[in-house]
Amino acid sequence: IMPEAITAALAALGRLHAAAAAVWAEYPWLALPATPCVAPTKAECTQALRDRVFALTTPASLAGWPALTVPVALPDTPLTTGVQVVAPPETAGAAFAEVLARARA
Repeated sequence: IMPEAITAALAALGRLHAAAAAVWAEYPWLALPATPCVAPTKAECTQALRDRVFALTTPASLAGWPALTVPVALPDTPLTTGVQVVAPPETAGAAFAEVLARARA
């Protein structure tokens, strides 16, 4: 990796953290899609699908934000999808406890 690429990536991460600070000031956690579709069959598990899932889940991971993936039941089908709950590291434990309590209710 070229030094310029590392510098650019760190600058982008800094901008992401700065923008997120405003979000975290308003909201204790965010619910974001974790999957682009319902749970796939084994035959549907392709590299293209994997890339789509990574596009949804990688940003939070690279930013260093804890994420909890929760299955979501869909009406009129036995299939599920997923939502990722993302929170800042300082409050992730409490945020995840709240989300899990709501999911169980």
